[in-house]
Amino acid sequence: MKLSIMQKMLLFILMPVILGLAAVTLFNYNAARTALNNQIGEELQLVLSGQKNELTNTVALLGTTMDNFGRDAEVVEYLRGKSDPTLMSLGESARLERHLQESIDLLSKEYALLRDVGLADISGTVLLHSTASFVGSNIADREYFQAALRDEVRPTTIESKANGLLSSALGLPVKDGDRIVGVVYGTLDLGKMADSTTDTVHIARTGKCFVYDKTGRLLMHPNKDYIGDDDSGLPWVEHMLTSPAGRYDYEWNGSDMLGYFDRVPMVDWLIIVSVEESDIHAPVSAMFRQSLLVGGLAMLIVGLVIVLVARGIAGTLKAMAVLVEKLARGDLSLTELEERAMSRDEARGDEIGVMARGTRGMLEGLRRLFAESEQKTAEAKAAAEQAAQAAAEANQARSEAENARRDGMLAAAHQLETVVEIVSSASAELSAQIEESEHGAERQAARMAETATAMEEMNATVLEVARNAGAAAEVSDAARQRAEAGAVVVEKAVTGIRKVREQSLSLKQDMAALAENARSIGSLMSVISDIADQTNLLALNAAIEAARAGEAGRGFAVVADEVRKLAEKTMSATNHVGDAIKDIQASTAKSMEQVDGAVLSIEEATELANQSGAALGEIVGMVDKAADQVRAIAAASEQQSAASEEINASITQVNNIAAETAQAMEQSTQAVAELAEQAQTLSTLIADMKNS
Repeated sequence: MKLSIMQKMLLFILMPVILGLAAVTLFNYNAARTALNNQIGEELQLVLSGQKNELTNTVALLGTTMDNFGRDAEVVEYLRGKSDPTLMSLGESARLERHLQESIDLLSKEYALLRDVGLADISGTVLLHSTASFVGSNIADREYFQAALRDEVRPTTIESKANGLLSSALGLPVKDGDRIVGVVYGTLDLGKMADSTTDTVHIARTGKCFVYDKTGRLLMHPNKDYIGDDDSGLPWVEHMLTSPAGRYDYEWNGSDMLGYFDRVPMVDWLIIVSVEESDIHAPVSAMFRQSLLVGGLAMLIVGLVIVLVARGIAGTLKAMAVLVEKLARGDLSLTELEERAMSRDEARGDEIGVMARGTRGMLEGLRRLFAESEQKTAEAKAAAEQAAQAAAEANQARSEAENARRDGMLAAAHQLETVVEIVSSASAELSAQIEESEHGAERQAARMAETATAMEEMNATVLEVARNAGAAAEVSDAARQRAEAGAVVVEKAVTGIRKVREQSLSLKQDMAALAENARSIGSLMSVISDIADQTNLLALNAAIEAARAGEAGRGFAVVADEVRKLAEKTMSATNHVGDAIKDIQASTAKSMEQVDGAVLSIEEATELANQSGAALGEIVGMVDKAADQVRAIAAASEQQSAASEEINASITQVNNIAAETAQAMEQSTQAVAELAEQAQTLSTLIADMKNS
């Protein structure tokens, strides 16, 4: 299929622009999608780590609280008395029972996450409980109780028969020395725990955090209808239950989910943070659609510009081609429209103007050559007509001479002599004119040869220009690619620096919060130290009062001594904590100063990177413009080369015509020479006639 120059320009200029824009749009989409996936992944891992730590700290605090209750000397003494009634009087046992019941009630009231708290002996009989109706019941068959008797911590998920709510029961052994004498246990209210932990997680539109126990039973979830479901049969739940931690993408209700999971120690729970991939990719998809729209508009504008420019160039070249075809047919005339078009093209300062002016010069030269040829041909034709007329007159004279030979041989001879002189003179003049025509034809042939040589040189020059323009276009494309690659690198650098700046600012805020928390802890340590001093003072007073009471206050004196020791340990620990907090505050202040310096450096680097990106963008635009101009020059040069070849062919045809004309002149010269010989013969005959 033969394409016109208009179609070639549209194909070889517009198509690379379309492909380039499509490639850039697709690259940006993939890069943005990858960056967003990495960022969301980091955020999900941070959320997962935060929730894991919060659940771990909550469970550990409750476990430590129940463990401290179980280590209380009164609890041990109470269980010892229950196992052997002879060791304690009924009155003392009743007093301890009332005191410990108050402690359990206070513990259940202060810790809202503890739904129930109880104390059981080694047979499983509940001795004390925050709910009076449970006292006397037996929990020996419960898994958490049996694990506590083995000195193990194994939380168990239980469901309330009254309201169907889930709880996690945790049992801890109470030891008298190395011997287990009972179990203190509590049930965690998972609903309240979820309200303050996992239910507060909101990521994008569909992000959520939920928790399974080790068997695959759902304990916490924003959708309360799912709580209690056994999902251990789901492949992704099964995978997460058998894996320690990591990332796992799965499908849920027809949506692709991105999930991160980990384990909560002590209770062996599986915590999961997940979000729909379509949700996190929504901004990138919107950006991709916008990029397609902008790219389409850009391609439309570029296409219109190319069509307008190409139409002007193609129209000019087409007019030149039509003119050259007319010259090849020997038609050297120009219509008024063609004359105006050529004058307009001659006024241009580009290569098309040069070609138009060259074509005008060639047209004028051909007109001059054809005019000279026509003039010489007309002169030769007139001479031939004179010779023919002279020959006719000679024949007539001969006829008259023969008819009147007898009557006037001498008069006829004189008349023939006159005729011969006329013929000889005409032949000489005709010979001279034919010779001059032959010289003109030779000069015309020489000029046509020179014109053909010049056209060949011009064609070679045009081809060289086209090759150089093509090479320049390749260099421009390479420069544009390098500049675009540099722009992409700078853009990535700016994005990375911006992320570092945001992270540094976030780190600065976290450090400020840490400093504030450290000051708050320092204040709390002061309060705790004061409380320890007061406790120590109270313990001393209690010891003094016990000593005054004598034997009746001996047990109270032991308790007061333990309280005093505990107060001393608290004061010592408070001092250590205070020193550590001071070190943290000093390190935090130093880190904040360093973060401030890093933020300033990052801002300077961002500004420099933005300037580099803008400069590279300008370079890309300039290189694109230069490449477009070079491609237009190359296309015009190729078309000019084709037109030059057609003109050269036309000149060759004119040269052949000139050669044929020269050959005809040579034949005319021979005919005139023969005519002169006949005139000489006739002159000799007349002389003989005179003599006779």
